[in-house]
Amino acid sequence: MTTITLNADGLHCSDYTREVAQAVAEGMRVLNYATRDGEDGLEFPADVASVAGEICTAAERLDQLTRQLGDYLAKQQSDGKLRVTHGPYEGYPEQAVAAAQASLDQALEAAQYLAFAWRVVHSTTSTISF
Repeated sequence: MTTITLNADGLHCSDYTREVAQAVAEGMRVLNYATRDGEDGLEFPADVASVAGEICTAAERLDQLTRQLGDYLAKQQSDGKLRVTHGPYEGYPEQAVAAAQASLDQALEAAQYLAFAWRVVHSTTSTISF
């Protein structure tokens, strides 16, 4: 298991960015295991509210991340730095970036709905107790 220190204000590099993304994915896997029936990851209804609140916050942050990923690709494309060496957009980086941006736009819409839904889960479950 790799240990990663999360520091939004720290020095950033491509390797660290990928490691953080991997940690987010692994964190979801851990939550999936911790919340299975028969596990001890949830003791009180308030635990559900707490998890829902944190997932809501994560979903809300997808908005900024999604926009920044698209902006990065657009800038690299406009600077003429990109190429596509295989796949359906081989030789056409502008089309590849446009397709990626279209999918990022869909992801942004989905993330906004996801954040809304988790906000409702949080507000509803915060009223539940034993």
